[in-house]
Amino acid sequence: MSNARKIADLLDSNGDVNTANLDNVPASDNASSLSSGTIPAARIGSSSITNAKLAADAVDGTKIADNSIGLEHLVSGTDGNLITYDASGDPAYVTTGTSGQVLTSGGAGVAPTFQTAAGATGMDDVSGVARATSGLLFNADTADANKLDDYEEGTWTPNQGSLNVVGTFSSSGKYTKIGNLVHIEGKVSGTTSVAMPGADKDISTNNPFTPTGSIRASGLAINQSIGASAGFSVIPGTGRLITTSAMAATPNIYFSATYSI
Repeated sequence: MSNARKIADLLDSNGDVNTANLDNVPASDNASSLSSGTIPAARIGSSSITNAKLAADAVDGTKIADNSIGLEHLVSGTDGNLITYDASGDPAYVTTGTSGQVLTSGGAGVAPTFQTAAGATGMDDVSGVARATSGLLFNADTADANKLDDYEEGTWTPNQGSLNVVGTFSSSGKYTKIGNLVHIEGKVSGTTSVAMPGADKDISTNNPFTPTGSIRASGLAINQSIGASAGFSVIPGTGRLITTSAMAATPNIYFSATYSI
């Protein structure tokens, strides 16, 4: 083709390039190749196709190889924004939230948004176990006085009190505390025998929790053969368990009581 040929001579009546007018286009690159929607890569100059040359939606997903677009090729955005889709299925972004906010779904058709986290529930997790940090209220109750704020299980060692012991004294005990209610169970022993000498004597003086109020709780003690029993009182403001009657010598005495603190 002559360098003097006018550009207008290369165009057809529709303003498109007619390769039949190009003197140096190989037969393999003739107009039929263009009309079929393809342009041989050898005929595309470096950096010759720009965004401005592409029609809207001209490149669809079938024309893009898997893993061919990296982060460096995405349009720059705002730090902290998240990519999502709007109700029409078009790409959109979630506006950056502030520190401490959580991503909240608005349901189908609504883009998620960053929202201030709901108020603390007073519950947290300790090694897979739920813990109520402020106590528990049941049903619609709101009264602070009805809040269950403690549960505890443990052991304690009752002391000898006023017991008559022959041989070496030993003891063991356990307790369960639910709110302000305490249940104790204990065993006192002598290698030969142990006995309750009479009324108003201490079985033990070191309860795991000190009773409160002015009302005495009551308990029951039995001997090893369960052939004899005696009551005792839990004295408020002290750790004393005071007998109401005597109990004859026996290898072991078992007792239990429930009281409030």
